[in-house]
Amino acid sequence: YVNGQYWGLFQTQERAEARYAASYFGGDSDDYDVVKSAGRVGGYVNEATDGNLDAYLRLWEFFQDGGIGDNNLEGYWQVQGMNPDGTRNPDFERLLDVDNLIDYMTITYYTSDADGPGSRFTRPRVNNYFAIFNRENPDGFKFFEHDSEHSLDTGNAAGANYNMVSPQLDDFVGTILDYFNPHWMHEQLANNNTLYRERFQDAVYNHLFNDGPLAPE
Repeated sequence: YVNGQYWGLFQTQERAEARYAASYFGGDSDDYDVVKSAGRVGGYVNEATDGNLDAYLRLWEFFQDGGIGDNNLEGYWQVQGMNPDGTRNPDFERLLDVDNLIDYMTITYYTSDADGPGSRFTRPRVNNYFAIFNRENPDGFKFFEHDSEHSLDTGNAAGANYNMVSPQLDDFVGTILDYFNPHWMHEQLANNNTLYRERFQDAVYNHLFNDGPLAPE
């Protein structure tokens, strides 16, 4: 029922796949890579359901060998396709949309989503997320919530009131491409990158206070 009117079966979430990406971000569905957890039947590892994992591998490589923390801010800017002064550099492939990652993790924290990529149920194996990347016009991987019934104190089969904000994932999780995921990326950046941490706290303030979209009112 929607406002008292019976509509039959109704799916509230569009599936974040290549056709979805083309309809919202432009181009053709063949332009896009879509990465997700293979789920229970696939062993809870990353798979490409559209395109391939090549760009995801390149993003993963940025987080290896010391990562992109304060000790490698040049790499932090480069993975965003930018020079150290924040200007766009067309010679650098834009692999990470930092603002999207921040918004994605803000929703994870706000709803206490216990079965996303940092799942309480499957970790260190990855679960329930989509990542989309445009190979033809790289604008960074963008992450999407999926299958979030274990949230807002609902459906938590292993117990309610999860604290998903405190660090959840061991460092080794992201060293394995099969398990590399946005929750781990965020924790690595939040722990090791002052610029990212400041950007995250600014976004949280804007979302949760002063009539932001997640403010109580």
